[in-house]
Amino acid sequence: MHRVLIVDDDMIVRMYLRDIIRWESYGFTVIGLARDGEEALEIVHREQPDVILTDISMPRMNGIELIAHLRRENYDGVIDVLSCHDDFELVKSAMQRGADDYLLKNYLSDTAMEEILGKLTEQIRTRSRESHQREEIQQLARKGIDVIRRELLESILRGELTEADWETRMRQAKLHGTYHRLAAVMIQPTQADREQRNELLALSAQRLETERADILMLHENTMVLLIDLSDTPSTAQGIETVNRLELLIERLAEQYLNLELSMAASAVCEGNQAIANALRQANETMQNRFYGAGRWQYGPENTLTQELPQQAERFRKTLETLLHDGKDELIRSGYAEALAAIQDARVYAGTVLSWVRQCDHIAGIRRTETQYSAMNRFEDFAGCADEYIAHGRENRLRAVPDNISSAMRIAVTYLQQHFTESIGLNDAARQADLSPAYFSTLFKQEMGVGFSEYLLSLRLERVCARLRTTGQTIKQISEEAGFADYSYFCRIFKKNIGLSPAAYRKKTEN
Repeated sequence: MHRVLIVDDDMIVRMYLRDIIRWESYGFTVIGLARDGEEALEIVHREQPDVILTDISMPRMNGIELIAHLRRENYDGVIDVLSCHDDFELVKSAMQRGADDYLLKNYLSDTAMEEILGKLTEQIRTRSRESHQREEIQQLARKGIDVIRRELLESILRGELTEADWETRMRQAKLHGTYHRLAAVMIQPTQADREQRNELLALSAQRLETERADILMLHENTMVLLIDLSDTPSTAQGIETVNRLELLIERLAEQYLNLELSMAASAVCEGNQAIANALRQANETMQNRFYGAGRWQYGPENTLTQELPQQAERFRKTLETLLHDGKDELIRSGYAEALAAIQDARVYAGTVLSWVRQCDHIAGIRRTETQYSAMNRFEDFAGCADEYIAHGRENRLRAVPDNISSAMRIAVTYLQQHFTESIGLNDAARQADLSPAYFSTLFKQEMGVGFSEYLLSLRLERVCARLRTTGQTIKQISEEAGFADYSYFCRIFKKNIGLSPAAYRKKTEN
């Protein structure tokens, strides 16, 4: 039922309009009667009628003032003026303020109402349609075209866009092509900040204005170039167009922003699922970026594998034993061999990350999910072997053999408690009540490692822990761990850990 409010200062007119007309028969119901504009406003705010029939000449607030007030409040219902033959100028003024139509009181009989209410029904439908369109436009304006386009691409990639929604969503995104036949290119700038990405997007959009193509932002660091090839007669010409536009954007990035790009192009796709297939192919091909920047075309030669090479599986299976036995060089060489085989096989980034997670678990390395998420380039995995070696040393240091002599146990306990101080072989030998020469030989025999190496490992272990967990300067940390010479410390740290102290801190920070 359409809800009607009648506004007139004449009680007889109000009662006549309410009672003489069979409103329900035509799909209407009268929800209120008002004597003037002020009373009408209260009812409108409370009841939100679909239709207001209002007289013009009324006390306190007349019909023209009521109409103007309602339209300022963005009232979207239908407002029709009740008029007589002799108030044309007032009707004109009411229409200028936002009235939809006027009704002559002399013709408001029950027999005439079928045509009048039919017209009212059409007015309500038109106003509702216009209101919906305005709200849609306002929502789109609030979102912004970039967000609308990103949501469109995400919907397509997730397979959520139905054919019924297709035309509307494409129109909202203001895309230039029909895209019944197309190619998609995913573009990722290397080491670009937000301002540079936005500049590249704007420059590319400007240069593409004369092309049947659109460039859109998909994610923070990923753009998508959609190239409409509907009018391109052959696949070969389509690929030629793709290459030409890729080169155009590549030159813009290099000349104006000094940026290197990774670009992954789909094949030429057509049919009902053309845009979805093109986006999927480009996204799949972009996985090659894990191994470094470049340009790739969808096809078997650029397809990555989920299968790990034998060298990687062998390293994972032997890692625990190698760590236990302290075979540091075998760990380094085995890991390097595994990474080289992974790169040659072009293994998916997700598979590589899963393999590293397993190796981390074996080595006792604990990373946060944020740290794992940041490992999105092949080069990010290069230092893992050194971390395994350093952690293995820490574990071996803490594990004092059960069968060592009481003198050696006293010396090791002393070292673990005082290694941050300026102590040496003579101090430890004195604690064990042995001569320095004999103590040095016995220490190597019973501990399986030389005295100097053991003391150095204790200090490096402390430094690594502080680099991971504190904000102290590297110099402060080295001094507190017992290193008196900072230059010596930096050299010995890199030699043993495989990274400079600053690089180690950056790699292990959350």
